[in-house]
Amino acid sequence: MIRPLRARHRRMVVAVGVVAGLLLVLGLLARRPVPTQAALPLRAASQKDGSQEVGFGRLGVRATLGRDADGSVLLELGAAWPLDDALVGVYWAPGRPADLARLPERSYWLGLYGGRAQTYRLPPRSAAVDGSVLLYGLNRHQVLDAAPIPVRRSADARHSPS
Repeated sequence: MIRPLRARHRRMVVAVGVVAGLLLVLGLLARRPVPTQAALPLRAASQKDGSQEVGFGRLGVRATLGRDADGSVLLELGAAWPLDDALVGVYWAPGRPADLARLPERSYWLGLYGGRAQTYRLPPRSAAVDGSVLLYGLNRHQVLDAAPIPVRRSADARHSPS
């Protein structure tokens, strides 16, 4: 009586193993691709070409502002060393935030920052309004650093000495 039950159990365990393996493979093949931000190359590579360097004080992150072919403002971030926070969100906010303890209400999400050089497209209104780029620690729920992003109001202002 036990032998037929053991044989039946062995067949069921093998069948469950095969079905589970097939479902795993089908699930991996059917999943959607991970969304990524397309690389946005900066058109201007140096100060004389119209790009602008902005620095974050506390974290050692360098930011370069430039424009792409359609005139959108681009922000390229690069860190000198890896950041302590695993999840860092990049935000743009109009004006200069008075309180860096929390994220301003009118902030605009740009994307996640992974510690390597990444380029973000700023919102269209950033070309006309002074603003700030904020690095927000999603783990700590606090602003880690901020850098002011001034507006260039004319082509002459681009080449004037500061």
